[in-house]
Amino acid sequence: MSNSDVSRGRCCDSYAPGHNCHVISTTHANSDPTAWFPATVTALEQDEATVEYEDGSNCRLWRHSGFDTRVIVGTAVLVCERWSLVSVPGSSGRDQLSVEIRNPTWRKNGLPEDRPRPWRAGIVNLATGEGVAVQRYRVLVDDNYHYQDADERYESGVFDSYVDALAKCKEIVEECLREQLKPGMTPDELYHMYVMFGEDPWIPETPADASRFSAWEYARTRSREICGPGSENTGST
Repeated sequence: MSNSDVSRGRCCDSYAPGHNCHVISTTHANSDPTAWFPATVTALEQDEATVEYEDGSNCRLWRHSGFDTRVIVGTAVLVCERWSLVSVPGSSGRDQLSVEIRNPTWRKNGLPEDRPRPWRAGIVNLATGEGVAVQRYRVLVDDNYHYQDADERYESGVFDSYVDALAKCKEIVEECLREQLKPGMTPDELYHMYVMFGEDPWIPETPADASRFSAWEYARTRSREICGPGSENTGST
């Protein structure tokens, strides 16, 4: 079966993984933000999609009646093995599909028990049997001193709004600048110290209508404001 032959809509009356979404499972998943992991679809075969995570591991997702054109090889998805859901691009945001996790990774049952789980309601479209994804925004932080070294990356938080995620990014840069600031520094000197030793926060889920936040550009602007003409730091000893 090709995904062009699959139509959206309830394929049966079952709420088992791989069939229709249930409001209980979507509520659990929406309230478990760190249980979602970005992945890329690498293969499609009949009713099964293979996805690969950023660390190179993979798992197979089975769905009754297969996947439609929202899921093709190369599609970026978010997988929640713990609650048997995958978030895929939709016409007005993202849709959640119930899937059966085959050859699960540690992401199924190996997550920390003390992970944050802020309550968020699950929403299910009864006509399609699909969940409506609640968009969240992660702040990932890279280390300028270890430039392009993904092993040094960490997640600073997951936010319900892009505005809150953006504020967190700016807060991280501001803290780095304060740590590097010395009396009498010029803007170029402060910016150079940030680029060498600061942290580089970014938001992978940037909305289509928003400009991608650049920590380096923000640090450059703030360095001028902090150390430029007329600033409190000018001429300090």
